[in-house]
Amino acid sequence: MRRSQPTLADIAGAVGVSVRTLGAGFQSWRGVTPMQRLCEIRLAAAHDDLQRGDGDVGEVALRWGFGHLGRFAADYRQRFAELPSQTLRRGG
Repeated sequence: MRRSQPTLADIAGAVGVSVRTLGAGFQSWRGVTPMQRLCEIRLAAAHDDLQRGDGDVGEVALRWGFGHLGRFAADYRQRFAELPSQTLRRGG
């Protein structure tokens, strides 16, 4: 099942600030944009699923909102220094 990913406007609306205010405050606090942090969280969750063998690479990528598998693999490799398929083979 594919999860619906929140937009920056959804998050800003939930906390009662503008998108610009949310972005500036978050960047100041975390050193990254809200969407970069969300991507980090989703990559970590995908990494956990792959380590557990909870689906193949494509299923895991889609489950965590990565619609472009090539981009997912590149981002994943940059973050974890290995391909998603390598994590899957090692995990479980």
